Amino acid sequence: MKFRLESIKRKKEFEYLFANGIRISYDKLRAIILFKSKAELDNEPRKIFYAVFVSKKATKKSVVRNRIKRLLRESLRLLARTEMVEKINVIKYLYLNWTSAPKRPCEIRLHDVFPLVHCIIEKAYNNFWQNPERSN
Repeated sequence: MKFRLESIKRKKEFEYLFANGIRISYDKLRAIILFKSKAELDNEPRKIFYAVFVSKKATKKSVVRNRIKRLLRESLRLLARTEMVEKINVIKYLYLNWTSAPKRPCEIRLHDVFPLVHCIIEKAYNNFWQNPERSN
């Protein structure tokens, strides 16, 4: 099944996500995730709203920040097309925050970012099934 990845644009959506989402961290990546309700799991179309963020504290160079953002988005696209489809389906809002970065853009590649995003999605999926009352 195909997913539509759409970016979060409204301030109210960000506030709702930060207030009600669960926080998951793994290595250099932090995530805030809000799950779908039981009724939303059954409905089509499948949409995931996401946002990626790399602060100036992580790296001062905008080239590096933008490269990490592109790699995070591409990792999400790849996961939405692979065996992770069922695991991604439980997520409604996803906010990814990268905390530390190298000095040059050539020092970070997709194979550095992809496993971290994969692990965050795995942790979120396990959390969803362990705490089903947390889904909204």
